[in-house]
Amino acid sequence: MKCFTSRFGAGAGRLLAPFMLLVAPLSLAAQGTVTLDEAIQRALDRSPAMAQQEQSVGTAAATQRQAWGSFIPTLSASTAGSMRSTQRFDQATDRIVTGSSDSYSAGLSSSVTLFDGGRMFANLSGAQSDYRAAEARRDNQRNQVTLQTKNLFFAALRQGDLLEVLRERVRQAEESLGMVRTRTLVGTGTVSDTLRARLEYVNSQQSLLQAETAT
Repeated sequence: MKCFTSRFGAGAGRLLAPFMLLVAPLSLAAQGTVTLDEAIQRALDRSPAMAQQEQSVGTAAATQRQAWGSFIPTLSASTAGSMRSTQRFDQATDRIVTGSSDSYSAGLSSSVTLFDGGRMFANLSGAQSDYRAAEARRDNQRNQVTLQTKNLFFAALRQGDLLEVLRERVRQAEESLGMVRTRTLVGTGTVSDTLRARLEYVNSQQSLLQAETAT
């Protein structure tokens, strides 16, 4: 994606304030410049709706893995052991003889469902459909956030450019008014020239103020 860089003035900052609350917790003054790619990524990272959709995809993926797991045979192992001590009277020696009897056993078993009326396949098909639907909702939400961010970004660029043009108009009108006043003082200018220059200066200031107020 092509990157654009925006420098925000005071008016553009007010236009972009809701957008910056979404993409970054920092102030506009601290931001300085931000590219379109950076703005989109921050908006995606900080969007509650995107976080919810990502969680839905994760849940659907876990359900799908569980459905696949029902096709895997189950395996179980068991072990057992016992120790016994015995005593008996030995008539030959007239003594009690102590002994022990130990035993150990181990087992391994496996089971698999061969037929359940198609329930496992139905569960798997449903889990796969839910996963694809969750992915589609996530992708749709990502597209919405991206589009909204682009619209706000380019609106801020246009507003910033407009304000810069209007500020330049004010500067030129101010310079023109100063030049006309100088010519009037030396006798090369007329009162009407001064009035026209002053009117242009006032109009340019009003246009700038209206543009700043509208943002």
